[in-house]
Amino acid sequence: MKSRRLAGASLAAVAFSRRGRWSAFVAWALAPVLAVASPDFVRDVRPILEAHCFKCHGPEKQKSGYRLDVKAIALTGGDSGTPNIVPRLSATSPLVTFITGEVEDMKMPPKGEALAPAEIATLKA
Repeated sequence: MKSRRLAGASLAAVAFSRRGRWSAFVAWALAPVLAVASPDFVRDVRPILEAHCFKCHGPEKQKSGYRLDVKAIALTGGDSGTPNIVPRLSATSPLVTFITGEVEDMKMPPKGEALAPAEIATLKA
């Protein structure tokens, strides 16, 4: 009787280890697909801001005292003092509501080409 239990336990251990190895392999194989990396500021975000925002909120001109090229000012909101970018909550940050047109009076950029959906998605990420 004791040997049957041991044999059953051995079979369960083999099955589990195979299943465990298979699960580990599947997780390893899918990791690149499932990984959701945050955008890199220099590589992904800054070029969008340069193309659409720096004309009015960059090194040459700062409407409302707001600059997107200086982190401290970008996070505090310029003259208003209200943060337009909320770290780790970028999708709900005021800046995103401005660029998506959710606040009609504050639609950014007010003139010219609006941001593409992919650019908005990058800023929301």
